[in-house]
Order: sequence, then C-alpha cells, then structure tokens
Amino acid sequence: MFALFASHLFINSGSCINSGSNLTSEPHLRSNVHLSSDVRPNVRSRTSPLNSGKRLARILLLSLAGPTRSGGRFLCSPTALVLLAAGFPSATDGAEVRDLRLWRAPDHTRLVLDMDGPAEHRLIELSDPRRVVIDVQNTKLLASTKGLELANTPIVQVRSGVRNGTDLRLVLDLRKQIRPRSFTLNATENSADRLVVDLYDLAESTAEPRVTKRAERTERRPIVIAIDAGHGGEDPGALGPGRLREKVVVLEIARELHRLFQKDPGFTPTLIRSGDYYVSLYGRRDLARKRQADMF
Repeated sequence: MFALFASHLFINSGSCINSGSNLTSEPHLRSNVHLSSDVRPNVRSRTSPLNSGKRLARILLLSLAGPTRSGGRFLCSPTALVLLAAGFPSATDGAEVRDLRLWRAPDHTRLVLDMDGPAEHRLIELSDPRRVVIDVQNTKLLASTKGLELANTPIVQVRSGVRNGTDLRLVLDLRKQIRPRSFTLNATENSADRLVVDLYDLAESTAEPRVTKRAERTERRPIVIAIDAGHGGEDPGALGPGRLREKVVVLEIARELHRLFQKDPGFTPTLIRSGDYYVSLYGRRDLARKRQADMF
C-alpha cells in the first residue's frame, strides 16, 4: 500500500529532476545525481537497522524513478521525498529501555538494562547522600522501576528522569558505600543490547584469618570439592521445552550433587553459585582457590 502511494506521488508529481542533466550549479541537489552509486547488492557489511532502512529507501527511490530520454532517471518533488522518507527510521528516534532486571550475588548487585539498540552512557558516583547516576544518551525508559526487588541490596530506591530533553537519567540511591562498574553487551541472536551496572561490596575491615592446610599422616581430612553449575543471571544458557532455561537445570543438578557429597564424611562440598546470578570464569577459579578446594 505504501509503495503504491509513493509510486502515485512519483508519477503524478509536476516537478521532477532529471539526474542526467547538469546539476553542478545546484549544490543542494548533487546528492540525487549519485544516488544509485550507494546501492551495491553484492557488498557484505554489518549495518545497523537504521542504515538498512536508508539503503532500502534508496533502492525504492530508484525502483520508482522512471527513465528519461537522456538515459538518466528522474526524481520527484521534495514533497514526495518527505512523504516517502517518513516510513523509515530516523537517527533521532534513539534507543528504548524495554526491561530492567536486578539480582543479588554474594559479593555484588547487578542491574541490567535491556535495550532495543546500542547507546552511549556515563556512570557517575556521588556522595552526601550516596548515589550512583547513569546517564544514557538519546534513550527512553519504557520499563518500570517499581517492580525491582531491592531487598538485601545496597540500593534504597531507583529513580528515573529525562536529561537534556532526550537523555535518560537513572539514579540509584544507596544505603552504603560500594564500588560501581558498568559495561555494554552487543545484541546476539538470543538477546538484545544490554547495559550492565555492577555494584560491588567493599571488603570488611576485619579480614578472616587465612586457613593454611598441612599434610598430616596421622589424620585424614575431608576432600574439599567445588561444584560449579555455570551460567546464571544474564547468562541463561540454552532453552529447552517450554522455554526451560539451562541455568535453572544445571543449578538443580549442582545442588543435588552437593547434597550427595554432604552425606559422605570424607567430602566437604561447596557451591560456586548458589543462586540465580552470574560468576565470571576467573571469579569461579578464585572462589575455588579461596575455599581451598582439592577438586573443581
């Protein structure tokens, strides 16, 4: 329907431009002369949805344009061009935050912004009162902050607002001092673009005494086994029947294995991940070493 309407505008437009004529005296029309040079169907490149929309618009323009006697193509009036371009995305549309997710890990709290596209951001740490500010450029918040579970986290409340007319500002009011960190993750086949904010707990001033193992021939000590379920948090793993997530299945297996080892007095099991949160590969190794595991 849109293509037919655009075609009607092109055919019935009273003022058309012949791309075969000399336009050197009209600088604002020069881009129309070389329009077809941007369309190369065999070139492979990674383009954003916005660039793909622009390329589709150009192809549609060329397909609707008609030949002239000089062998060139004519382009219709500016009014028709504006109406045609209205059906394609614009760079000013910005990104949208579709969902907010938050969970607690043993040593940090993670907030994830699920977005429909990439966006630049800035993280600011403020005091008196303590808070963390996240500014996301040219972004709208569609998700609600009211459903976040803030119990057992350093966050008192999450506030949102608009900055500079188009930017999103999130404010995390804190009840204690933390060490913030943020990073972005590009979209994949199974997940959208994400902005991740980690709030790491500060180490307590009173450190626990370090346990040193000693080999004793006269005593047999239990073997410490570190059980790593893998996945967790924003890493769901594979999806099974009924959208069952792998991170749920492997955690139940790890808990059952932990119960079996607990029944044997010769073993001391420990879970690397005991809930729905993500532990990095290096973090898993460090936890196993910290707990003095004999097997991992």
